[in-house]
Amino acid sequence: MDGDSWNLIIILLCIVMSAYFSATETAFSTVNKVRLKSMADKGNNRASRVLKMLDDYDGMLSSILIGNNIVNILSASLSTVLFIGLLGEDLGASMSTAVTTVVVLIFGEISPKCIAKEHPEGFTMFSAPILSVIMFILTPFNFIFRQWKKKYFQNCLKLVTISV
Repeated sequence: MDGDSWNLIIILLCIVMSAYFSATETAFSTVNKVRLKSMADKGNNRASRVLKMLDDYDGMLSSILIGNNIVNILSASLSTVLFIGLLGEDLGASMSTAVTTVVVLIFGEISPKCIAKEHPEGFTMFSAPILSVIMFILTPFNFIFRQWKKKYFQNCLKLVTISV
């Protein structure tokens, strides 16, 4: 396989991962905790796992957003390389931006979010094992973001207090 074929495969994987992250974000933000609690009480281990993940909503959301940004930026970068190779520098970057934007919006954002909104409990339980691994891998980044958030919001609150 040549470089363009590998780029295309990686771009497609990125779109699939973007869809996963987008659907997961929507599913976890719209899931019915009462239903999950009922399922967990009946012995559903995945429902229990989802409830535990919801207890660390900030860490979970940060992991989803980091992952989604990584795959979207990677797909945009590789698409640019691919389109410049096919169409040249003058037209390649512009076409890449247009095509990648439409593809990511339809297949990586809007469609997955609509599906997850209709079936949040099922999707959260499907995605929980995968997201647990991603959260573990991104623990150092989540720690850094939590520290930044504490510092940033403390400074913002000071400014608000001073100006009031």
